Amino acid sequence: MDVIRIDPLVSRIQQRFGWQMVGFWNTAALTAILQAGDKISNYIQTLNQRDGDTLVRRHFPARFVHSDMLGRLWFLQGKSFVFPRRVVRLAPEFEIYSHPDWHVVHELGHVLDNAVRRFIPATFFGGGLADRMVRDTGGRPQRCGIRFVPRPDYIERCTLVEHWEPRQAYGNTCVAEDFAETFIHTLFSPHRVPARRLSWMRAFLKSLE
Repeated sequence: MDVIRIDPLVSRIQQRFGWQMVGFWNTAALTAILQAGDKISNYIQTLNQRDGDTLVRRHFPARFVHSDMLGRLWFLQGKSFVFPRRVVRLAPEFEIYSHPDWHVVHELGHVLDNAVRRFIPATFFGGGLADRMVRDTGGRPQRCGIRFVPRPDYIERCTLVEHWEPRQAYGNTCVAEDFAETFIHTLFSPHRVPARRLSWMRAFLKSLE
């Protein structure tokens, strides 16, 4: 691995967004992470005319690591996930995905959800922004139990007023993924986001200080 060539990217990520980069990362992975931060920063700055990098540092306090031992658990193999609250554990070779920056933004959505609670992960027990979004758009997130556990009856259980199309869309699996999908697609493909969720997410991001 060409550490000398990668170091400037690590420094830029840390300086702009305050994200900690743990371990060795190749250029493609670092570029995807930088692009993800850049997209979030620019989007927020366009909405509220405040410095986007400052708001990313404040509201997305992420630490990036490789998926490590937890990623060997059978239900997490080959996946990226956030645990416990702000540590983004990226899947092996996530950088070869068709849209690796989208993938990083999705995981940062979970960091954002967790950022409003101390100690207890909102993606597990609720009380974060995902609960607030579902509740404000007419649903009942408290009926869904552990917020990241997929439920085939998520739409009915949470009594959602609206849901993602098609029915098998990833946003229809649980509260945590509903929020993360709303976040990523608000930035990259807003036409896919259910109308109430899109309005909620834009209003929330515009309100960040």
